[in-house]
Amino acid sequence: MKQILLAFIALITTTPAAWAQVVGTITQMQGDTTLLRDEQTVAINTGAAIFLGDTIETVEEAKVQITFLDKSEITIANEAKLTIDEYVYD
Repeated sequence: MKQILLAFIALITTTPAAWAQVVGTITQMQGDTTLLRDEQTVAINTGAAIFLGDTIETVEEAKVQITFLDKSEITIANEAKLTIDEYVYD
C-alpha cells in the first residue's frame, strides 16, 4: 500500500512538461524565433523538439520550418504565430 501511495504522489507532482508529447522538430530556422512552452520562453535551434502545446512565433524577416512525426512540414515566416494545440497521427 505504501508503494502505491508513493507512486500516486510522484504521479500527481510531476510537472506538465514531463507529460508533453513530441510532435516534431525544427528542421530549418532563419532569424529570431521565439518558442513558448508552459508559459516560459525556450531557446531553440535547428533540431529542437516541438511539443504539443508549444507556441512558435517569428519576427519580421524570420522563418522556421517544422517537420512533424508523419513527415509533413509547415513553414511560418514574417511575424507569424503558431500554437500546436492538437496533433493527430495514425
